[in-house]
Amino acid sequence: MSLNLTFPEGYQNADLAGKAVVFDVTVNSVKEKQVPELNDAFVQETTSFKTVDEYKEDKKQTLLKDKNDQADQKMRSDIYTAILDGSTVEPKQEAIDANFNNMIARYTNQAAAYGMDFKTFVGAFTGMGEEDFKSVLKTQAEATVEQRLVVNAIAEKEGITITDEDRKEVADQMGYESAEKMIETAGQFDVDDYIMNNKVMDFLTENAVIK
Repeated sequence: MSLNLTFPEGYQNADLAGKAVVFDVTVNSVKEKQVPELNDAFVQETTSFKTVDEYKEDKKQTLLKDKNDQADQKMRSDIYTAILDGSTVEPKQEAIDANFNNMIARYTNQAAAYGMDFKTFVGAFTGMGEEDFKSVLKTQAEATVEQRLVVNAIAEKEGITITDEDRKEVADQMGYESAEKMIETAGQFDVDDYIMNNKVMDFLTENAVIK
């Protein structure tokens, strides 16, 4: 196929500006995008459903669940924030330092897995300088310790405890072979801390008075 064209007057190459030119081109293929019809046959071929109505209902329920999950997470966050704002806690510096050092160790191990040192890893994955990132971690460490103190105080007051059944349930949810394997991997403290946070949050959600 030949295309008869003319270079524009303002073309960057002055020798070609305004000149006629013929381009010989070869069309390798012509494609047209086609959107398949949403019918029972298409649904059966591409999904595990048998009808369009079944497929649409499933998508509707998925969207509703996502919306409900988002609303639930916001409510839980608001409850926690309200309780923390109304609480007076005095976290020990030793606890904050220990939490901070654990975070540093975790990121250092992640960096090593990528063949990087801590500073390089932080810059590559966060775009922050080392000291700025450490400042963020210190703030997070303090907030975590404060939250833990409030959670433990509520648990003690309300008699909320952790059982082996709780650990087994979480292990199943996270795909571990057993609670023991989960504890071996994540550590007893982190496992119980996670479970207690969830149990206290469930208690607060169930007993919250929404105004």
